[in-house]
Amino acid sequence: MKKFAVIIIFLVVGIGAFYGGYMLGYVERVKDGQLRYYLTDLWAVRGVLIGLNGKDIDQAPKTKEKLIERLKYHNQSLQVCMADNYCPALIRIIIKDTYEEAVEKLENL
Repeated sequence: MKKFAVIIIFLVVGIGAFYGGYMLGYVERVKDGQLRYYLTDLWAVRGVLIGLNGKDIDQAPKTKEKLIERLKYHNQSLQVCMADNYCPALIRIIIKDTYEEAVEKLENL
């Protein structure tokens, strides 16, 4: 019976955390009629940083170039969120480290 209760609690907390994170993560920014999701940009930047840190990335210069373009694009969106007063503080805190890491990576390339 205890195991069942623990499983139910974990499910409720997990679903609540996922839904809460989704709702907090959704911030729309209208620019030229386009809606943006800042957390989508966050994960795009994280993915590009992982790709650029790969040991074989120098063997694929076109891929590296595309990744750098993508990093600049999505990181610009994160910069807008950090400067936007309507972007929730929690989101700004979450993206701050990734934004700073991306800026450092762009400076070193």
